[in-house]
Amino acid sequence: MNSSYMPSLIGFTGLLGTLTLESVNDVVAIGVGLATLTYLAIKIIKEIK
Repeated sequence: MNSSYMPSLIGFTGLLGTLTLESVNDVVAIGVGLATLTYLAIKIIKEIK
């Protein structure tokens, strides 16, 4: 999956998941947010190199 839309889709899904899960459980919402942040940071670092 080398689609240029995939990182944006993952970021949007992570943001939506964080906002949705915030009302259910803060720890899960933070975990989803951190996982999304980590994924996007890795993708950005790979693009720079």
